[in-house]
Amino acid sequence: MRSSLALLIFLPALLLAQAPRDTSLVAAGYLLVESNAASAYVLVDGVRVAKQPGRIVSVDAGTRVVRLEPALVDQWNGSNPEETVSVQPGDTLTLRLNVPYGYRIDSMPQGANVYATTEDGRVHLGETPLVLHRTQPFDQPLSIEKPGFEAGELATGATDWNTHTVLLNPLEVTTTVDPELRLVRPQRNSRLVELAAAGLALGAGIVSIHYKFKADELYREYEDTGDPSVRSEIERFDRISGVALGTAQVSFGVLAFRLILR
Repeated sequence: MRSSLALLIFLPALLLAQAPRDTSLVAAGYLLVESNAASAYVLVDGVRVAKQPGRIVSVDAGTRVVRLEPALVDQWNGSNPEETVSVQPGDTLTLRLNVPYGYRIDSMPQGANVYATTEDGRVHLGETPLVLHRTQPFDQPLSIEKPGFEAGELATGATDWNTHTVLLNPLEVTTTVDPELRLVRPQRNSRLVELAAAGLALGAGIVSIHYKFKADELYREYEDTGDPSVRSEIERFDRISGVALGTAQVSFGVLAFRLILR
């Protein structure tokens, strides 16, 4: 009787000692990653734990490697921030990981100079279309300038990726021509040339706007998918738009010159 009672007491203890441990009961802490990135993946030890910064997530306590990855391939020019931190059980660790500020600046027409105002004066950043990556956002509006056009001012964004297009207005041309120097041409031929120039300017302008819109649509698709094969199509449409816009400008110039000499 005593041996049976001892066996009943000892058997559950033996089974409990041999039972596998529940490895899921690991001390956990909490992590809050803040960033200037509008959309990014938060990775802890190489595993995605959040689809965007600003959310508190539960992680195993201990030393952890926290990293941000962009939603689009090469969006941050390969500069993915990473930091090794120590997470304490039950505590919430707040970590800030900033990414480069990216800018895609374009103008209509293209080939305009982009200037930034700094403490040392005006700095030439390049010509449109222009892609820039910076550690800090612009704190002053940019100036977009092209000969023959009014200067444009651009107030840039301050997120991880900012796209801007500036429309430049042509300068008004005021030219005085001596009546005695006016060229005498047959009226009919003059009208035909002017109509042809006007038609070419209008047609080329429509083509330029059409391909510019197509390039912008593809760029938005690239932002959503990150497909690098779309880049070549964007560049091709931008080139077509630029050539058509140049043709429209030349035609408009010819038309304006002939009207002035009338």
